[in-house]
Parts: sequence; structure tokens; C-alpha cells
Amino acid sequence: NQYQYKLEPYDTNWVKAGSHHTTRYTNLDPGEYVFQVIASNSDGVWNEKGASINLIINKPWWQTYLAYLVYIFIGLSLLYSLRKYEIGRQKLKYNLQLGNLETEKLKEVDQIKSRFFANISHEFRTPLTLIFGPAKDINENAKDEKTKMSAGVIQRNAGKLYGLVNQLLDLSKLEAGKMKLETNSENIITLLKGVVLSFITLSETKKITLTFDSSVEELIVYIDRNKFEKIINNLLINAFKFTPEGGEIKVTIDKKEAYTEIHISDTGIGIPEERLEQIFDRFYQADASQTREFEGTGIGLSLTKELVELHKGKISVESAEGKGTSFYVSLPLGSDH
Repeated sequence: NQYQYKLEPYDTNWVKAGSHHTTRYTNLDPGEYVFQVIASNSDGVWNEKGASINLIINKPWWQTYLAYLVYIFIGLSLLYSLRKYEIGRQKLKYNLQLGNLETEKLKEVDQIKSRFFANISHEFRTPLTLIFGPAKDINENAKDEKTKMSAGVIQRNAGKLYGLVNQLLDLSKLEAGKMKLETNSENIITLLKGVVLSFITLSETKKITLTFDSSVEELIVYIDRNKFEKIINNLLINAFKFTPEGGEIKVTIDKKEAYTEIHISDTGIGIPEERLEQIFDRFYQADASQTREFEGTGIGLSLTKELVELHKGKISVESAEGKGTSFYVSLPLGSDH
């Protein structure tokens, strides 16, 4: 027997198979097909009607309508995510630019403010100097005790104002990078003891116990003597401001491995814990009502921190409200720094 077959619409003509009983199709596209077979007997007579079977090849899952919907959903999600990412990136870029602009503006305002303080401080110094002379003459030559007392008040307050003016000028120099250290090797024990002793009269007047203690007799440190004295003076003045009558102020110095540590503690009103990090900020006052009462300005501690860091040192503070405050000044030993 001979065979012929055709797969419509894949085959356009009948395919002769001879006496073979099988055939194979691969990689057919999804769709509907009709497979037909005709045969002949040994005499060569063909059965034209033959036999047929309908075939349906389904689409694979990745080509179904549901799959296309998933593809569309994923594509839209990706586009949305990319758009959202780009908007976020642009927003972050804008915020950074805005932050940089605000920083530049604040820096510019701070520089203007510093220049203003520097200029006005210079203007203040001349009239203050002119006040000292007449006040001193009045104090020395006046026979009336009341007049002498008034002249003394003028001298003292002019001196305080003159000191504040100098502090403002020092801050301006530090900010402009024009303040330089003039260091020498100093016996810091002798120097520190001398500064502390200069406050004895004040401690007796305010009835505050002032003590000094050192673990060593001599300790050579490379420092700028004038600026070091300003550091200690500011810390002691701060301690006296906030220590009530009958209180105690201690100054101790110890030698550590690579640095010396100066510890100034008092039994004053203390500083709230949440405000400790801000006390070295310029013009900041831990408590406005109390610092006004004790004539606080918010300049001294800021200047002190700047001067300590100029010496490549560190300053820190510990305090408990109602119990007192401790300042720690660490200065490196040797001369490498």
C-alpha cells in the first residue's frame, strides 16, 4: 500500500510517503490544522476520500492574553518606578542645592555679622580708652568718698566692656584665620597657679573657696602664654558667675600619657543636660534668665573653645543641674603639634 498526506494549511501539496506509516511536524505555529491521508492498494487504485483529523495547537503560556496583561502590568510598573525614582532624584538634587544655598547664605550672614562686630568693636575701644583716663583721675584726686565710689564703678564697668570688646575682636580674628599662636615652652604648673591666685581677692569677696592642686611640680608644655591665660580666665570667670556664696571652685592639673588635663569644677547652679552640647556656641546662653542675672554674654566659652582648638587641644564639659559644672581642658605634650 502507498500513502500520501497533507497538513492544511501548512502543506500546499500532497506529500508522498510511499509505504511509510508515520510522519513528523515540528515548530508549528499555534492555530487550527486538518491532517489528511489518502492511500492506494497494490493495484494502484487510490481512495480519494481518505481520512482526516482536526488538530488545535494552543499558544504557550507566555503568549496568552493573561501573559500579555502581566507584561503590560510589569512594564507600566517599571515605568512608574523609574519615573518615581527620577522625581525622587530630582527632588533630592533640588534639596541639596537648596541646602547648599542656605548654607552659603548663612555663612555670608555670619561673615557680615562678624565684620560688623569687628568694626564696631574697634569703634568702641577708642571711647572706652578715653573713659579710663578721666575716671582714674577722678578716683585718685577726688576728696568726696561718694565721687570716688562712682569713679570706681565707671572704671570697673568700662573694664568689663573693654574685655568684651577684646573678646569680640579675638573671635573675628579666629574666624578670619588671622590669629596665630606664638608658642614657647612654659612650666604650665607655675603659670596656671599664678592665674588661679589672681582670683583670690574675688573669691574672698564672694566668700567662695578657691583651691588649686597639681599631681606634679613641673610640667613643660608648648603654649601661647597670653591665649592660655585667656582660656583659664574665661573658665574661672564663668565658674565665679554661677557659683553662689559659700560655694567651692577647684582647679586641678594632671599629666596623662600624651597630654595634660586641666580640670576646673564648681558647685554652682549647673547646666541642664539637654543644653550641654550648645554652651560652646557663639552667643548662646544656657539659661537666659540666669545668665542675665549673672551678666552672661555667651561669648567667653565660644572663644575659649576656639583658643583650645587653636592649641590642638580639646575641651569638654560635665554638669548636673543644681550640683555644679566641670570643664576639662586637654593640651598635647611635646612640640610636634
